[in-house]
Amino acid sequence: MALATNLLQGQNSEWALLKRHPSEKMFGVQVCGGYPDTMAQLAQVVNEHVNCDFVDINCGCPIDVICNRGAGSALLTRPKQLERVVRATTGCLDKPVIVKIRKGY
Repeated sequence: MALATNLLQGQNSEWALLKRHPSEKMFGVQVCGGYPDTMAQLAQVVNEHVNCDFVDINCGCPIDVICNRGAGSALLTRPKQLERVVRATTGCLDKPVIVKIRKGY
C-alpha cells in the first residue's frame, strides 16, 4: 500500500510499490488517502504514469500513522468523506477501482 501524499511528494520508496514486474499478467496498485483532492490528483498521475490494470483504495488499514492522516480505516468513521474520496478517485481514472474495507473499526 502506498500513501497518496507520499507518492505526490515523489518519495521513491512509495513509487517502488507501484512498479509492475514484466511477469505479472494482472497488476493492481493499492493506495490510501483521506482527502478527495489528493486522491483525484493521485488518480490523474496513476493514469498517466503507472502501468496497472486496477486501483485499490485501502480503507481497511488500522495503523495509527495512516488513520491519523484521515486515511485507511479512519474513513470508515466518516462515510460521507469516504464517498467523496471514492467519487474523486473514480472520476479521474480510466481503470477499475475497488475499495478495501473492514467489517469493524
